[in-house]
Amino acid sequence: MDKSTQGMGNTDLYAQWDFTGKEFPLPKGAGSGCIMRTSLAHGVTIYYSEYRVIKDCALEIQSSQDDLGNLLCTLVLLSGKLTMEMPAGNTHKQDADHSLIFRVFEEGTRFHLPGNQVIRHLGVSIPLDSPWLMEDEIRTLIGPFLKARGRDLITQLPLGKTTRQWAADLFLHASETPYPTIALHREGLAKCYLSSLLRDYSASRSQTSTSIGEPSAWELKIYEAACEYIRKSLNKSLNTRIIANKFGISRNRLNELFIKLHGHSTSDYIRHKKLTEAKRLIEHEGVPIKVAAHAVGYHHVSNFTRAYRQYFGGTPSTSRHGNISESPT
Repeated sequence: MDKSTQGMGNTDLYAQWDFTGKEFPLPKGAGSGCIMRTSLAHGVTIYYSEYRVIKDCALEIQSSQDDLGNLLCTLVLLSGKLTMEMPAGNTHKQDADHSLIFRVFEEGTRFHLPGNQVIRHLGVSIPLDSPWLMEDEIRTLIGPFLKARGRDLITQLPLGKTTRQWAADLFLHASETPYPTIALHREGLAKCYLSSLLRDYSASRSQTSTSIGEPSAWELKIYEAACEYIRKSLNKSLNTRIIANKFGISRNRLNELFIKLHGHSTSDYIRHKKLTEAKRLIEHEGVPIKVAAHAVGYHHVSNFTRAYRQYFGGTPSTSRHGNISESPT
């Protein structure tokens, strides 16, 4: 990793640079990035970052051995893809459809950033003895993380719609102008995000024990055909009923297939495909926002902008220009 982007040896889990809040170069001319850090009460820390990656590169997480193992951490990507490599060599691929909850005990975790993309990342680290985690029900839920001793524990789960919205609101909050109650607002958003993410975690654990029946060969073909139809019909008005009727399957069973095979409902898959295609058109092909909106089936730019902001944590115009303002501390 280039010395220009080496961590400063602080006690935070996530990498910190001496130009926090300002744009900095990624290693070896791979692009640019911006990272912001906000501290809350009880040792809770929020990290917002955006990386405009031209070519593949890697960033090493700088941390203190004293803090490792004492934090429960969460990570959400609002856009882009990365791979998290643990010190032992095991890797976890992360994209904008999933989130991570983890606890690490060793130094040397790295983020591998593939090129030709914009990554928006939201991270939250919480001390295990924080009042946020002291309720009996919460400690029972996160029991596997509390019981982990000396080995990294990381769980990937589908990112629920509500959690994504809270994460996007929290990310967007980084660029807001300071106002008298900003600390209360920031902490409230962070708690809502954490609560929703833990609910996703609980639902994921329950689903593992009561999973739906295995898809038949016919259902697998239906699922693949439905995915292909959605990808080719982004400019149309699509919903679960239309897709189910087209392929002669019930709406409930179609949703079950998408949840089992993709981790999200049919409607969430449709929304993901529409908005990520619009993002690609805006960021990589320079298509005007109105044209991109119409290309993915949004007839009103205001509705498109609202959906885009909720999904990616920024408006289409900020995606085009790559603006992230420094977060007030």
